[in-house]
Amino acid sequence: MDSGRNQRGARRRDRGRARYQVAEPHYNLIERRQYEGEPEDVCVAHGLGVNARMGTLSRYVNPAGLKLLDSLDIVATRHGATPAQVTLAQLMARPSVTAPICSATSTQQLADILKSVDLQLVPEDFAVLDPLPQGPALT
Repeated sequence: MDSGRNQRGARRRDRGRARYQVAEPHYNLIERRQYEGEPEDVCVAHGLGVNARMGTLSRYVNPAGLKLLDSLDIVATRHGATPAQVTLAQLMARPSVTAPICSATSTQQLADILKSVDLQLVPEDFAVLDPLPQGPALT
């Protein structure tokens, strides 16, 4: 089938409306329930790009939040990396995530988080990070 007919068919199916291209869920190592599962499956099935908004983790300074920090330190130490680099690498390793959204307030922070692109996590790292408590259990 030629691309012209594909485009016409897509317009008919969408009733002439523009197709969604990107989703931007709140998603990080703690706030995973809002995205993992059905929302992620829909994004994958429809070829949507996913830009994960990490948000602030400061509200999780409690025993479960400290467990998260300990786990990040374990993985970071294995790789000679920082916890921020590990967090970003974990998001980038998820096949459905197009890009994590993060911010830096200094050139030092920017230089640090850019190193996450080269960090390759291994199955042992995910074994430490994946079972971490999530969402409401931390609040």
